[in-house]
Amino acid sequence: QLHKFIEKVVKEREREFVDFFNKSESINKRIHQIELLPGLGKKYMKEILEQRNIKGFESFEDMKKRIQNLPFPEKAVEKRIFEELTSDERYKLFTH
Repeated sequence: QLHKFIEKVVKEREREFVDFFNKSESINKRIHQIELLPGLGKKYMKEILEQRNIKGFESFEDMKKRIQNLPFPEKAVEKRIFEELTSDERYKLFTH
């Protein structure tokens, strides 16, 4: 049930989560907040940063159109929220 609830919240508050991609920052010299999302490593992080410098993202669909082969960004957000709620993550991106 937790998965379904998280999925619903991410859909309803898509704008806030897309803004995360538009405003996320480096945590330190080696790691960026985007890299903490499951399935998004340095390659996608660099592409996301390049594209958002051209123009901020409007939606998850906009992200998928502008970044070739990007896995579903909303699923990465959902998985990260689930991880933060169910395990002891060092960095909290979406929960407190």
